[in-house]
Amino acid sequence: MQKEKETKKTKSVITNNSVLLLNTEYFCTLLNLEIFKITNLKPTVVDSIDEIIEQLKNQEYAIIIIDFKLNSIITGIELAEQIRKMKIQSKIILQSSVVLNDFQINNIKQLDCEYILKPIEIETFISILKD
Repeated sequence: MQKEKETKKTKSVITNNSVLLLNTEYFCTLLNLEIFKITNLKPTVVDSIDEIIEQLKNQEYAIIIIDFKLNSIITGIELAEQIRKMKIQSKIILQSSVVLNDFQINNIKQLDCEYILKPIEIETFISILKD
């Protein structure tokens, strides 16, 4: 019990430029395009769903960016649901390379998440971040 309280005390404060990003080839390209420098965002890049959950236990982020289709076990919407159950209030952006149907988009909106279609226009990405 004591350790749990200590962990909560050491949790970082959300800053307006902290981003948690699941490592994908697409966003590595965006990193190379320096979108994060342009937007003054400081990304923390992780390589797995487990790492996202672990990061969120220890630090709060202003923005979390994940793919809509992650793997055969879990989708981006399911991961967003898990994050919301953790009472994480970060802006979650789900990215997809295919147009989603109305049901999927409604699920995303019900979770208070954003959806962006790849290839992502830098201006569109920036406008979503400012909302």
